[in-house]
Amino acid sequence: MPDKPKPFAVAYLIMKVFVASLLMLMTALIFYQIVMRYCFNMAPDWTEEIARYLFIWSSFVAGGMGVYEHVHIGIDAAVNQLPAAVKRITQFIVQIIIFCLGCFLIYYGSKVVGVTYSQLSPAVGVPMGIVYAAAPAMGILMVLFSSNDLFKLIRGGKVEASTDGDITSC
Repeated sequence: MPDKPKPFAVAYLIMKVFVASLLMLMTALIFYQIVMRYCFNMAPDWTEEIARYLFIWSSFVAGGMGVYEHVHIGIDAAVNQLPAAVKRITQFIVQIIIFCLGCFLIYYGSKVVGVTYSQLSPAVGVPMGIVYAAAPAMGILMVLFSSNDLFKLIRGGKVEASTDGDITSC
């Protein structure tokens, strides 16, 4: 997207690589577990647990990426029929809601991380706070990207989803 600041484009590219890496690792772990279970009749317990945690992190980071690309749930058919001024107000309200949700995830997610950090996962022994840290991480991404869009709207710019239909391009 040409109107995004350069640091956000770089951060988005890093997030894409991070999520892709998590998904590849998760796929490899699940494949390993399947091979071990059906070929050798001994499935390791830790693969399922780690794959679950990788899935949680990839989902939350991808949610932050969705805020960057403006692919969050919306009723585009109805909003596109609105006059320009009302459409702009609607976009501003949506960005405020996303910003508030990001703040909520940061605040309460951090509390959950603090409470669960001493609890260890059953198979691997990883602190559960690391797993739950995905929520405040997504909140940070939501706050950064929505605040950028809020400033853009205040300055008179437009905030629109990717029109090429490819949400993977940056």
